[in-house]
Amino acid sequence: LFKQGLQIERIYEQLALVAQGDVQLNIARGNWVANAKSTIKQKGSSKPLIDTGKMRQSVKGIVK
Repeated sequence: LFKQGLQIERIYEQLALVAQGDVQLNIARGNWVANAKSTIKQKGSSKPLIDTGKMRQSVKGIVK
């Protein structure tokens, strides 16, 4: 990557985006324990960790 002239900050930013995507994908497709019947009834969905999708969408890769 350095041979291509990329600065270290840009490399970190790209890695952060990859990590962000991996976390979001694992939230959506993860092999999670099924929701309890009471949880399904309350939230109207059987998908663990997904209610409105806001949590998954809030995951951001940030370089400091």
